Amino acid sequence: MTGICDNFMGAFAIFLHASLAQIGWLTALPQLIGAGAQLLSIWICPRYSRRRTIVAGASVQALAVLGIAILAFVHPLAGATWLIALAVAYHSASNFVQPQWRGWMGSLVPPRRRGAFFAGRTRLSMMVSFVVFFGGGMLLNIFQASDIAWLGFGLLFLLAAAGRGASAYHLQQMHDPD
Repeated sequence: MTGICDNFMGAFAIFLHASLAQIGWLTALPQLIGAGAQLLSIWICPRYSRRRTIVAGASVQALAVLGIAILAFVHPLAGATWLIALAVAYHSASNFVQPQWRGWMGSLVPPRRRGAFFAGRTRLSMMVSFVVFFGGGMLLNIFQASDIAWLGFGLLFLLAAAGRGASAYHLQQMHDPD
């Protein structure tokens, strides 16, 4: 999901004929509001279980990406405005989950293994992100050559939404020692 959304959201904004101002908002607003979501997450943590907040955030993120996929299929004239709103939801949900997820992983991974665990996780996620970026670019190139780039974007974002939905399901199944 991250490899698709982070790499192709700007290109999708251009496809939707976003203005320079809208691209600026797409770059700045989700990050700004997402930072506030981290503070909200920390405030909510003592009131709800960590797993519940993580699964809720992951589910909201999957729905936001699904909304972006739907936007690719309907691409209305106000598509860039909707993309900005959905990007805010996407980044806010991501930042909402991060403090809780890091605490959860800290509870599961023994201190002496954390460095190796997170290094291996980062290496794997970066490799997958590169493959997704390369494959997604090839897919968009093929669909653009057939003048149906909207379908390529739609399929990419549907794949991302399905991946995050599966992630939310598996997070729900995980053990939380706290």
